[in-house]
Amino acid sequence: MNEQLLIKNIAEIGKLLLKNGAEIYRVEESLERMCQSYGFQDIGVFALPTYFTMSVTFQDGTNTSLTKRTLQNRTNLDAVCALNDLVRKICNETPTNDFIEQQIKAINSLHPIMPLVFLGYGLGAGGYAIFFGGGLHEGIIAGIIGFLMYFFVWINEILGINSLMRTTLTSMFLT
Repeated sequence: MNEQLLIKNIAEIGKLLLKNGAEIYRVEESLERMCQSYGFQDIGVFALPTYFTMSVTFQDGTNTSLTKRTLQNRTNLDAVCALNDLVRKICNETPTNDFIEQQIKAINSLHPIMPLVFLGYGLGAGGYAIFFGGGLHEGIIAGIIGFLMYFFVWINEILGINSLMRTTLTSMFLT
């Protein structure tokens, strides 16, 4: 088995975990476990919300390290669930690179259901307004604002505006 390609595929899984909103400890632990299942040694993984670095020693004693960065992260729990299933399968069965690549392509095609995301933002904002003492009218207004806020964020993502500017513009819009 081509260990360089394997470590590249494992790193891609880590990148997808970060990109889709998995917890940092989950990314680090998943990468370590997958590397251990293929017999790699001296595994070191350090992850941040948009970046991770990983170093391993292959079975023949050579070392390698990889870094991956994600620029746009969006929570997609369907993809995180599918990635967790893939990590478990890799750890238990050590499948081939071809299988892993097929699964990565399938998971990359999972996209969030946008109407549900918009509905969630609206209901979440409205629910919090009511929970914290607002009436029904305040809850409805907050729900509309939550919906509009995510619509504004979504448009900024489509336009490719970086996250700092996106946060600044969204804050200005909400104000």
